[in-house]
Amino acid sequence: SNNDSVDFILFENDAYTVELMKAGAEDFGSLMGGIGLSSLACCCGIPIGLILLIIGLAIGGDPPQPMMVQQAYTPIPSVGSSPVVGQMQAPVGQMQAPVGQMAPPISTPVQDSTAPESQN
Repeated sequence: SNNDSVDFILFENDAYTVELMKAGAEDFGSLMGGIGLSSLACCCGIPIGLILLIIGLAIGGDPPQPMMVQQAYTPIPSVGSSPVVGQMQAPVGQMQAPVGQMAPPISTPVQDSTAPESQN
């Protein structure tokens, strides 16, 4: 009424709809391409994998034999007697007390009765 300028936005609904449909068609095309490639991989990959599995099982060799491990043994020192033939010895790295003898517990102090007494 008094010659003031007014800003306005012209929205063209048809042009917006066309752009929206183009973007949707591109997304749908990408989706169909992905589905096609995955179905092709499934269709061809599973039978080829099964054929290779059957061939591998058919021409496979004997199963691996369990590995035998031999341990080195040290003789058990015998006190005052000769060793018995066929006596099993302790493996290297394992400490065993001879039968009939026990080692003192670690927590008890060892006292030497042969130590000289100090004179004060």
